[in-house]
Amino acid sequence: IPIESKAVTDALSKVQQAAEAYFASIRRSVSEYDQVLNAQRMALYAARQKFLFASRDGLEGLIEGYCRDTVGDIVPNYLGDKSDTEGLSNKLKQFFPTVPGDLVQAEKLKSCPEKELLKHCEMAAVEAWKIKCNSLDEIRTGLGMETARYLSLTQLDDLWCEHLDRMDLLKESVGMEVFRGNDPITEYKDRGRELFKDLLGNARRNALYSAFVYEPRAK
Repeated sequence: IPIESKAVTDALSKVQQAAEAYFASIRRSVSEYDQVLNAQRMALYAARQKFLFASRDGLEGLIEGYCRDTVGDIVPNYLGDKSDTEGLSNKLKQFFPTVPGDLVQAEKLKSCPEKELLKHCEMAAVEAWKIKCNSLDEIRTGLGMETARYLSLTQLDDLWCEHLDRMDLLKESVGMEVFRGNDPITEYKDRGRELFKDLLGNARRNALYSAFVYEPRAK
């Protein structure tokens, strides 16, 4: 068949169109993956900005929020059919070592109605932070809040670096979802969202616990 044949020309044209469509889809996919990661990056930067530029009062509110959220992670594990106020008491003392013992005694927690228990434990955790912050301030004015600021920022930064590696691995793995009839981009968004939530939760817990156990070296 002569190379000028219409059949050959049409066939080549279809191959060219298919190739262009294939590479265009790759470019779109790369762009969509980048958009997901960029949205997470902006959310992380916003979280960093809060800690970086917060006033003392603003920072105090952020750390007290960390206390409440962390209590919210802990308490549900000790309620329900396997209610364990002794275990809850020990866990609160472990995570918030400066908490006044009378606030988290097992008997005290057991006497709290379940609907009020979470609020009570939140109050105890916030009180524990105030005690810890004051003890650091006795060493140097402002040390308590500056320690919390520093630890919060470093945890966000360190865990973000680890998160980027996890997102790269996720991008590679979701490509196989097409064989299960799933959209890889949707899977990347959904799983990536859960990974990012884990990042923020781990950063919060790590920073808070580190602040509670921090003891400056005597000079």
